[in-house]
Amino acid sequence: MGLFNRFSKYVRVKFSGTYKNIMQSTDKVAVASLTLFIDKTDADKKQIMTDARALANRMFDAIKNESDLVRVLSVLTAIQIVVLTVPQLPDELGRTPPLD
Repeated sequence: MGLFNRFSKYVRVKFSGTYKNIMQSTDKVAVASLTLFIDKTDADKKQIMTDARALANRMFDAIKNESDLVRVLSVLTAIQIVVLTVPQLPDELGRTPPLD
């Protein structure tokens, strides 16, 4: 594929509504979850990370035999589902986590 064709596809994707939606969803989940996480006690943080690793391992087991593209699209779709199904995420977006 020529350089121009690759660039055309990149531009088409980069400025698409789908790309914008995925990036906004990812940002929303990252900001909200890290804001909630930073306020937890050390014991809670440890338990949350243990649970998150266990869930990540189960997710990997579920998709490990899929193609790379299917795995990536599955993860991106999962992020969008979290945004739609976790009610406290929009409330946390106005807060900025402390830097210390």
